[in-house]
Amino acid sequence: MTNIFNNWLNSYIEKTNNTNDIIKLKDLYRIYEYSYKYINLSKKERLNYKYNNFRDDIINNLNLRIYYYERKKINCKDYNKILTNYRFKDDIKLT
Repeated sequence: MTNIFNNWLNSYIEKTNNTNDIIKLKDLYRIYEYSYKYINLSKKERLNYKYNNFRDDIINNLNLRIYYYERKKINCKDYNKILTNYRFKDDIKLT
C-alpha cells in the first residue's frame, strides 16, 4: 500500500477505541471509486484495480490488518469484510 493511498484513507476514516464502530469495505471502496485518486488512474489501471485488490491492500496494511475481519458478529448482527475500531469522518456521507 502506498503512502498516497494511506493519505487518502486517513482523509476519510478515523480510528476510535470503540469496537462497535465499523466500516464495511464495500462502502469504503465505493467512496474510493469516486475519489480523484481512482479517477486519475489510467483506464487499464482502473480495470485491473477491483474490489479484491482494494481488500488485499487493506489486509496487507500493517496498521489495518488487526482490525480487519472477514466475518464478525457485533451486537448479535453478522458482518462481512469490515474494519472495526474505525469510522467515517463526520463530513463523509454515503449515498
